[in-house]
Amino acid sequence: MDGNRHPRPGRGRLGSDPQTEPTGQLALATAPSKSGDDQTQTAGPLLGSPLRVLVTRDEVPAAGATVRWTTQDGGSLGDPTTVADDNGIASNDWTLGDAVGDQTAEASIEGAEGSPITFTAHAILGGGGGGGETAIVAVSGPPNNKFSPATITINIGETVTWRWATGAVGHNVTPDNGTIPAGEANLFSAPHDDSYTFTQAGTYTYHCAAHGPAMSGTVVVEPAS
Repeated sequence: MDGNRHPRPGRGRLGSDPQTEPTGQLALATAPSKSGDDQTQTAGPLLGSPLRVLVTRDEVPAAGATVRWTTQDGGSLGDPTTVADDNGIASNDWTLGDAVGDQTAEASIEGAEGSPITFTAHAILGGGGGGGETAIVAVSGPPNNKFSPATITINIGETVTWRWATGAVGHNVTPDNGTIPAGEANLFSAPHDDSYTFTQAGTYTYHCAAHGPAMSGTVVVEPAS
């Protein structure tokens, strides 16, 4: 009897099923709820709601897909790219430019059906609303630690809300004069809001305690007309 052993025919090699990258067609659409499109707000500040898109591959949420974001109207987006979560949702914060009128931002994926998606915001003049209004100042960084807009003008009786943008870490609002706007001594990371209602006309400057003059802002409070 031949004592040599020979491989049996018809057996596949171990490890013959390598993993492959997904090959289905990507599609991009506005999120089915709370997409952030068609908001109206004072020109300059961070929009009250983020922009949200849905990414799918063969009609299934495409977790991990990268979405590119752009705007051409003088404003800024929180990140140039964001990644879709397990539900296929990718989101971004949008700070409007200073121009009054319609402003647009785009979300895109190269080669995806439905790309790009265009979002429109309606930027209006601030102030003049008879008091009680709220203006939003975005608190951002790192890497670009800033208050946006750096200078804002309101009327007596109106409120400024400092809203930490997505990814903002280690900031606060510290009044240069020690009293107005009354802030919080601790440093905070997103999500966080800090609000103050101004009851006296004047110019009030402030800064972030962690970053000093490099991250500062001004609130101009005009007397009632």
